[in-house]
Amino acid sequence: MTEKLSNEQLIAQTKEVTKKLLSLPETFTLKNGWKLRELYLHLWSWDDEMIKACEAKINDDLEGFQFDHQMLGMKYTEWNDTIIEQKSNLSLKDAKTLFSNTRKKLISLYEKISNMPETVDDEKSFFRTENLLTISEHDKHHLDQASEIKD
Repeated sequence: MTEKLSNEQLIAQTKEVTKKLLSLPETFTLKNGWKLRELYLHLWSWDDEMIKACEAKINDDLEGFQFDHQMLGMKYTEWNDTIIEQKSNLSLKDAKTLFSNTRKKLISLYEKISNMPETVDDEKSFFRTENLLTISEHDKHHLDQASEIKD
């Protein structure tokens, strides 16, 4: 059984994973064919969505909250492709900057909500603080794919 991490540990883990992501080589490619630019855009788009969720939590406005892909009736995989297409004009450097700046904002919001009393009773709800703070698990999945790729 995996030990449950504290909010502070989850935030520290996110910071560490973020450093690793920002230090990936420009030659990085995922199994699905995404290059580093596409990975940063993918991560940025979900960080941006998580920022909206955190802000809704801070403002006690979670009732009826939906992520953009849900409001548009899209599967998340379709959303991923749509975002990458919408940002196709961005260079790798621009995508990395966009991701980095958005991740900093998200971490700041994580720190804010981690110090707030929990307002979501359902322990399985994605909107409980301890669940919102698990974005590093998503990130680690991509890092694991990177370690499997041979030059």
